[in-house]
Amino acid sequence: MKTIQILTMIAVAMIAVNSCFALGTDRDQPINIQSDSAIVDEKNGVSTYLGNVTVDQGTLHISADKVEVYATKSEVLRIIASSEPDSGTLAHYEQQPDDKPLVVAEARKIIYLVQDEQLQLLGAASLTQTRDRSFTGETISYDVTEGRVSAESEGEGRVQSTFIPQKN
Repeated sequence: MKTIQILTMIAVAMIAVNSCFALGTDRDQPINIQSDSAIVDEKNGVSTYLGNVTVDQGTLHISADKVEVYATKSEVLRIIASSEPDSGTLAHYEQQPDDKPLVVAEARKIIYLVQDEQLQLLGAASLTQTRDRSFTGETISYDVTEGRVSAESEGEGRVQSTFIPQKN
């Protein structure tokens, strides 16, 4: 019985992720989450995927060492993708929104606030909106709907913005 409940909660979490991450036609695509292990805490509304996690749905692709999905009443509130401290890789997010350029982001931790449609990139953050525009800093906030970027660095670190002129 417990196994059926756990599998049901994983399925609910996958459906919830489907509705929160997708833009445009991605929402209609099946979602596939792969990981080395999964832990579902239905009492607290948290699903945790561990070890070489990939999330794919249409043009959306996320890869990380760990992905946590926080939901209440089957509605996703936030998703956190992170890399382990000793990992040589960063959490990765990319998606091709409708009528907008491909968005690619990397950071030690990526937090997606679903209702606000905001990405928060924490630690060694980078965001590329097009082939000719990118940002790096310690933290980056990205408004998915508006395409607005806010970047910060700490200490003597600097925010780097790169704009490559278009060739005619």
